[in-house]
Amino acid sequence: MGMRFLMVIAVCGLPLGCGGDSGGDSGGGDVLNLSSDAGTSGDMGSGDPVTDFCQRSAAAKCSWVYMCVGAGYQVQSLFGLGGPTAETCVTQETSACEEDLRDRESRGTLEFTATAVDACIQQLERAPCQRTPAVEWATQWHEFVANNCGRVAAGNVQSGDACERTTDCTGRHDTCIGGQCKTARGADLNHSCTPTGTTATMAPSDECATGFCVNTGHGGNCTVDCRTGRGCVGEGVACLQLSSTAGPASAFCIATCSIDAHCGDLACKQFDPLDPMSDTYCLTPDP
Repeated sequence: MGMRFLMVIAVCGLPLGCGGDSGGDSGGGDVLNLSSDAGTSGDMGSGDPVTDFCQRSAAAKCSWVYMCVGAGYQVQSLFGLGGPTAETCVTQETSACEEDLRDRESRGTLEFTATAVDACIQQLERAPCQRTPAVEWATQWHEFVANNCGRVAAGNVQSGDACERTTDCTGRHDTCIGGQCKTARGADLNHSCTPTGTTATMAPSDECATGFCVNTGHGGNCTVDCRTGRGCVGEGVACLQLSSTAGPASAFCIATCSIDAHCGDLACKQFDPLDPMSDTYCLTPDP
């Protein structure tokens, strides 16, 4: 099948470090009401705090990824950034950031802390390149970004409350599933869906309340994108990182199991049937 998978565990032992922000804490700085004319307290160059943050963070992230990883499919599949060049990446990331923050601003789900911006950008710019393959540490890079920059544009929707996008949620491990901020559980994940692309392709899906369908190589599983460390923690779930030999890589949430009864519409199977030590997960049943 030409694929590789491993369980993703967020650690702080990498040279990237862990930073100081919790990602869900909006205290300790100046929280701006962006719908008012408070203006100058968040003015850091462009005259608009959101535009300035989005431009600076996009430039820092894109420059780092293209310098340390290079161009290729991993820029999008592992780091969620655009291309095919660093310049295009900056334009696309800035636009996506502004669209997200403006939408949340309009709905009242954004807490913007202007005094946290400079520290965030400095950490992004100082991050060292890693010497091992990106697939081994990409999730830790997302944790690094969240720990150092998560407080800049935090969500304020509590667990269990209504959301429209994951960034609405204030919980460090919450994601927006079925219009509610929560962490994924087996009942959310144990549904089949129509996969796209090759093994390891994860794409948005209207079939899944979780929002994504991943091609596991066994079929399609409804899932949560857990490459950023959100949405997939606790008993009964695992964040697996899957990559094919010459294609995409993804980190997706999946339910663990020991018997079929744990898996709802799916079946309890070894991920790698050729490996007798392979763990069992809820996967699309064999035809």
